[in-house]
Amino acid sequence: MEVIPHPHNTGFIDPKTLIHHPAFSFFEKIKMGGVGSPKMYYQKGIEYFDEIIGDYTDLPLVNIELRKQSLLIRLSIHQKNHTVALTYDEIDHIRLIDRTILPKLEYAPLYGNFISKIDIDFVYNINIASGAEIILATNDNKTINFFEKPIFENKLTITHSVDK
Repeated sequence: MEVIPHPHNTGFIDPKTLIHHPAFSFFEKIKMGGVGSPKMYYQKGIEYFDEIIGDYTDLPLVNIELRKQSLLIRLSIHQKNHTVALTYDEIDHIRLIDRTILPKLEYAPLYGNFISKIDIDFVYNINIASGAEIILATNDNKTINFFEKPIFENKLTITHSVDK
């Protein structure tokens, strides 16, 4: 896992810093149906993000961008941006869990007082080969399509039917 800097907190990343994480071509992006995920709520799992979140009360939002050899995971919190790159080899498994099979109280500690304003339908656990686990939550069905892309073949498990 590599931390990618954002100069002056602009949200933009200098392309020179991404030289080890090449992007897909325009036509490859179209063929894949896009390379960016919808926004998801970040819970835990990336030590760098966990340290940053501890100082804020805002909801931590992440989105993921697919690259040829890695994922860029961007955290947006309190009008600041933070990014890490995670290679595909570092991902051991991705598990999708439908919220209906989990106790609702399990989400209360995630977001404190905001829980009554958020409807979380799905939880993603991204297991890293080193034993870490990134946990993301969303209410967007489009996120399922993002993780069903061929690049994640043999890594995604859907724990419960999510037809809604």
